Amino acid sequence: MYFCPGVPGLHRAIVDIEEEVVDLAAGAYHFVCCTSSGAVYSFGCDNMYGQLGDGTVWQRGPLSPPRRVPGFGLPRAPVKGKAAAATVRMGPVRSPACIVAVACGESHTLLLPREGNRLYACGRGDSGQLGDGRTPLQPSCRSVRLLFGLPIASVAAAGDHSLVLLRTGRLLAF
Repeated sequence: MYFCPGVPGLHRAIVDIEEEVVDLAAGAYHFVCCTSSGAVYSFGCDNMYGQLGDGTVWQRGPLSPPRRVPGFGLPRAPVKGKAAAATVRMGPVRSPACIVAVACGESHTLLLPREGNRLYACGRGDSGQLGDGRTPLQPSCRSVRLLFGLPIASVAAAGDHSLVLLRTGRLLAF
């Protein structure tokens, strides 16, 4: 059961993600999960600050279906019996980050990649919770420069705060 502001009553939802979910988190009105392939899916009924990380911003409505957040996880295998189109591109190859842990504050999202040497953030940042000062909103996931290269063990978030536990045992809060 879920409640969305501006949509009267409680509603039942079945969320269907066709991959094995390994971690999940909930914000005030948004949800984020990561899968065994390192992909990230987000959904919710409010994306006013871009906390879904998909590059969009929209206000209150019914629960959106889960959408894969671009730039994370291994590519999907083609479905048997369906042809896959191929595109050839020249230039450097950027491999997507495989996410192993997610955290949500009220209106922001944190993503920790498998390598544990960076952190991605999106959503509301006016209290500094995105780790880059006071960005009012960030609708796409971006690497937190302050943390680049540090050995991150885990992340947590609540309200307008973010916590990062380093493998050295040091705790960072912003």
